[in-house]
Amino acid sequence: RANLEAIRRHPTTASRPLTDRALGSVSRAYYDSTSRSIYVAVRYPGQEAYLAAIDAQSGRIRKVGEVPGASGFSVTALAFDPASRTLFYTTNNADWRHLVALDLETGRSRVLLRNARIGDLVFNPADRSLWGVRHDNGFSTLVRIPHPYSEWNQVQTLPYGRDLFNLDISPDGTTLIGSKAEISGRQRLVRMDIAALMAGDTTHQVLYEFGNWSPSNFVFSPDGRYLFGSSYFSGVSNIYRYDLDRRVMEPLSNAETGFFKPVPVSRDSLVVFRYTGRGFVPSMIPNE
Repeated sequence: RANLEAIRRHPTTASRPLTDRALGSVSRAYYDSTSRSIYVAVRYPGQEAYLAAIDAQSGRIRKVGEVPGASGFSVTALAFDPASRTLFYTTNNADWRHLVALDLETGRSRVLLRNARIGDLVFNPADRSLWGVRHDNGFSTLVRIPHPYSEWNQVQTLPYGRDLFNLDISPDGTTLIGSKAEISGRQRLVRMDIAALMAGDTTHQVLYEFGNWSPSNFVFSPDGRYLFGSSYFSGVSNIYRYDLDRRVMEPLSNAETGFFKPVPVSRDSLVVFRYTGRGFVPSMIPNE
């Protein structure tokens, strides 16, 4: 009660649910403007995990594929290529992880890499490559998987005790962002130049210091001007927007139970996943 009273000293953010039920655990999500659908992996207790297409208008949920060996809270590492209508995801997540591609037009899936141990997938529209983080023997390695995805290439192996996660790539394919954690618990939102990475320069720019609170699931806006993500910086998981031109981080929500994994769908609205006791509910909040 005391926590809720502290939150309610300021107006709480109203959210409009998109579905009539909670989804359980969810992966990162993507908005497809062509079909006006939100693609996300879902794992509800007692049910097999699956890839879902959620109609942004009606909230109708359509199953498009299965996710064998889903992980507990993040379900799978999910990436989306809107041009080829392909979802990339990982299976066997409790073990060595396979990389799989699902063709949304045909509904057929195929394994691209077996036992790759790669997660935190993101698609680069500039050259159709996939980027991700590979974990092995306690080391985190940033990797690139060039099209047609038959092999992975090492870009940078971080020193022991450091981790890179929650990657995203700018719409023009020039910039990689991610969350970087130190063994001390220090958390940062960082930016790297992809051309420099390909040339062996792994220098990163710190965009924002989050202290001991993790910057989670920061993603680019469609125009590349902003980053949207969440953090427990205030004690509750809220949504934040980083202006890349002004270099300013601004809060967009004041949530009671927590908002997670934002997806920009228009200039004035975001889809977020609101926490409930039965799992996450995709909901719309204003971009202000």
